[in-house]
Amino acid sequence: MGEPFNVVQLLERTPEKFEGYLPSVGEDDLLRIEQALGVKFPESYRQFLMYSDGGEFVDNRLSLYNLYEFESVNPDPDWSPGLPGMIFFGNDCGDNIFYFDPEN
Repeated sequence: MGEPFNVVQLLERTPEKFEGYLPSVGEDDLLRIEQALGVKFPESYRQFLMYSDGGEFVDNRLSLYNLYEFESVNPDPDWSPGLPGMIFFGNDCGDNIFYFDPEN
């Protein structure tokens, strides 16, 4: 298995494909959210949030939540019962949500 990719370098190489929403978040904000949820975000997601607080991949229909949205959907009573322990981080601007398992 190769080295993990650097998500910030990937986004900087293709600026026409990604539209950031808000300024980046700081380490204190990340720690606050992680503590509130009782999880540690994957390093690549932490890198992303420190680069841009949310954003959208143009033409790919992937919208990534900013920290305010993130807090409002975690946990979400509509999704949480069927996906216990999952962390929701984005959607496809339609009916699908994206999540990760903080344990795996």
